Amino acid sequence: MYAVVTHIIETLSGQSFSAFLHKNILEPLGMESTFLQPSAVYTAKLESHFATPYFYENNEHHKTTHQETPELQGAGSIQTTPSDYLKLLAAMSYHDKLPITKSTFDETTLTRTVKNGKSSLQDFGPNSRDVAYALGCEIMYRNRERIITHNGLITGYGSTMFLLPNLSFGAVFMGNCDTAFGVTQMLQSEMIDEILDTPREKRFDGSQGRLKRQTAQAARKIKAIRRNEERRLQARDTLTVPKENYYGTFYNAGYHTITIQPQHGTLFIDATDRSLPFSMILEHVKDNRDFRGYITADDGAGEDEVLVKFHLDVQNNVTAIGINWEPKLGADYLFWHSRVPDTHGLPILPSNEPNETCR
Repeated sequence: MYAVVTHIIETLSGQSFSAFLHKNILEPLGMESTFLQPSAVYTAKLESHFATPYFYENNEHHKTTHQETPELQGAGSIQTTPSDYLKLLAAMSYHDKLPITKSTFDETTLTRTVKNGKSSLQDFGPNSRDVAYALGCEIMYRNRERIITHNGLITGYGSTMFLLPNLSFGAVFMGNCDTAFGVTQMLQSEMIDEILDTPREKRFDGSQGRLKRQTAQAARKIKAIRRNEERRLQARDTLTVPKENYYGTFYNAGYHTITIQPQHGTLFIDATDRSLPFSMILEHVKDNRDFRGYITADDGAGEDEVLVKFHLDVQNNVTAIGINWEPKLGADYLFWHSRVPDTHGLPILPSNEPNETCR
């Protein structure tokens, strides 16, 4: 929905979101080293200030690239420095400088829902141990003190900030590896306890629990990858329709084009040309129509499994592919991509499937 808000801002203001952001927020706050998207940093000739992004896999750190994500610009893609970020925290703390007025601060930090769902919003307060969500930030209490936090995580970087509004105290933590996110969380928790004089025996030590979770996640990832490899090996050569019938380019208005091609005896989608690059291996399940798609990104996070279906005409030619891009909408909610003819004309619409989403 932040992406939707971005579109609304651009439509109503007649400006790009970047221009709107600079004019109305960054410049009034004096945030001169803050930009939207990595490309803006290069345009400002400040690329030498970039921290090299890394991801961690197989007990090693691997360099990765700065991600240009225009489709998610309302929900991230801010390039900044700790000193610039502190200017925002100062404005939030004192809310005496446009555009962070007291009414803006109050509305932004007003709790809207409880995140874990174990208690109601009415029960949330100074004695609560739950975490609530406001507008782009989380609200929690420790020692009855109100805490405002916001986290950032993308391939190559992890960050967090907190503000104790009653004490006018805040801090920013940043790291140039996605695993730095866990470290920043622990540093933040420790600093808050220090400021609030939390007795040592009452402090929450999340380091051991986080390490156990990360170890378990790594083991599950390896197990899942091995299981998926076995599945794909068993599914090989089970199609009764020629693989060539599946090859080609397919189009959806929201998710744009994908091209199915052969790779190592399987059907394969190479989508590494976009801002959030990925590839997908297709595994036949049944009836020449039902498939599993295994999505891999360049951050070493493993494979995500999605439902994939093909529409075949009476000659067993593939006219469309439906992909469960958004699993939270339901396991059977598919976004249909229609075949684009070799003449680069309009997409061919399947006779009994809509071009957009369908169940």
